[in-house]
Amino acid sequence: MKYVRPTQNDVARLAGVSRQTVSLVTNADPRVSEESRNAVLAAMKELGYRTNAAARQLASRRSDTVGIICADLLNPFIAEQIEAIRRTARVAGFSVVVFPVDENARSEREALERLVETDAAGAIMVAPLADRDTLEEYGKLLAIVALGRNIRVPGVSFVRPADEAGAAQVTRHLIDQQYDPVVFVGPFREGEGDSSQERYRGYSQTMCNQGLLPVRIVTRIEYQSEIYRFLSEHGHGTAFVCHNDKIALDVASAAIDHGLALGSQVGVAGYDNSYLSQYSGLQLTTVDMHIQVMAERALELLQTMLIGETQDADVVVTPTLVMRDSTDRHQ
Repeated sequence: MKYVRPTQNDVARLAGVSRQTVSLVTNADPRVSEESRNAVLAAMKELGYRTNAAARQLASRRSDTVGIICADLLNPFIAEQIEAIRRTARVAGFSVVVFPVDENARSEREALERLVETDAAGAIMVAPLADRDTLEEYGKLLAIVALGRNIRVPGVSFVRPADEAGAAQVTRHLIDQQYDPVVFVGPFREGEGDSSQERYRGYSQTMCNQGLLPVRIVTRIEYQSEIYRFLSEHGHGTAFVCHNDKIALDVASAAIDHGLALGSQVGVAGYDNSYLSQYSGLQLTTVDMHIQVMAERALELLQTMLIGETQDADVVVTPTLVMRDSTDRHQ
């Protein structure tokens, strides 16, 4: 049976006191009566509760600032994520500072260091590339919640969509629509648990399960020329599973340039359900990651980390396939 770490709420229930009283005892507050203190200490011993020094340090900070660390600000979906986090954080009583970074681990480390130096309450990292050691190092100094990455790091919490399942859904949909070939278009990033790997895995496993050959076009500089070449060679009947809606828009534009009608002649599906997917005349099939739900879960985790209720967690949000005209072969 998996061990479940007891929380302050568990201690409070057993001791017959409030969770706030438990918190005061763990911080050696003199206002607690001897009777309540003894009851709490006895409950801690019985449950095997251990205080979290890092959490106490975080909880004692006066700053209410949360830093949002993110790259690729030219991607409209990233802007939508930032806004969802900012809006949710403000409702929760936090002030928000956005740290735009380059798409590399070094730039993320610099942003984390800056947050530590300014005694920020915590950080929400959008699709981080930092390695395990960096995340664990700063997780001891700062409450960190990372979005969109499938790894486990002690002291750091994660909120992520089930990307492998989401990519599998959209791939099955295109196969069911009888497109052939079905091609994956997206980046390749080496970070463990990166969404680029998760989504490609969902696509490739689904293709293999159907006895079909996976084909991948990696989005390097000027990758559009490879899209044009592929359309010239295959054209009618081809479908593309794109890593995000921004890439899908590029692919859709290339198909239209080739005189191919979206849906009936070529299928294009994105991922994110950003506002790009709903442009009039495009109506892009995509995968909804439920960014508002992810933002709310991230802030909930951040708050529980700050009071010592959570050390680390992994919250998975189930994505939803949104079918629109760009993959409707019968329109």
